[in-house]
Amino acid sequence: MATLPSSTRINTITLASASAGPFSVGFRLFRSSAIEVFLNNDLVDPSDYTVTASFSNGYTDSATITFDTSLSASDVVMIVGDMEPLRGDDYLPTDSLLTKKQNVELGQVWATLADLRRNVKASLRTFTAIPPIVPEPDSVLGTNSSGGFGFYPRISLFTGAGNVDIPTDHADLDTAFTKEGAYGFAPNASLYANFEAGEQPEAGATISGGDWSNMRVISDDAEVSIGAGFPATDPFLLVENAMGPRFDTLINMGGLGNNGIELLAGGKMVFAAGSGLKNAGANGDDPNGAAILVNGGEAH
Repeated sequence: MATLPSSTRINTITLASASAGPFSVGFRLFRSSAIEVFLNNDLVDPSDYTVTASFSNGYTDSATITFDTSLSASDVVMIVGDMEPLRGDDYLPTDSLLTKKQNVELGQVWATLADLRRNVKASLRTFTAIPPIVPEPDSVLGTNSSGGFGFYPRISLFTGAGNVDIPTDHADLDTAFTKEGAYGFAPNASLYANFEAGEQPEAGATISGGDWSNMRVISDDAEVSIGAGFPATDPFLLVENAMGPRFDTLINMGGLGNNGIELLAGGKMVFAAGSGLKNAGANGDDPNGAAILVNGGEAH
């Protein structure tokens, strides 16, 4: 009879020496395709190993897998049950061995339920219903204030110091702010948004709300020149109701754009010595034109 022993239907093997196998699946198998194989936590393509199984009464307890190439000592192989819910045949009351067929199928049903139960217990769960979440590139999964989960910029878990380069990592400064700092920084973390050598930005950035003081704006070049396509009506950076990033570079707007940096109500920024903006496009043309326009904010 196709009974199903109590099991998590996971078999973990740590190699004592180099080998390609065979390795025992380690649990009752109903289909050769009904497993997933992981090597050092990475999913292995089924084309990279062979399942050997001899089924009797619809199942086997002695299936093995063999890799196409030898693995190394200390590699960890994890074989996980992965039954797909499907049914290809209907049985008739007149079928011979009807009870035997139904027993095999019930074994498959319970194996599928066992795999689902294991996966559910291993998943992130909450005590309240939450809407589906959509993964975003360069993001990490984290909790939010409502008790649910979401994907947030990886800097929300960042605890050291590091660079993101513009335009290699992000197309422009605004994208770097959006992707890297929108959900805040871990204590004592520092992230450097770096304009790469020769980069001439053609878009400004806006910050509204939050504390961005852990981010530094730097550059490979001693001075960053604005690109010819920079919009005539835009400031390089607008900060409102927020602590902006520290400026550790000098931006030369070359008469392009509008005000260089606008600090509106509640907007604050700190500039390193010799850093900031010059030659903002609004200088001399607008009674409020300035490299740094402070209108309810603070500049230090």
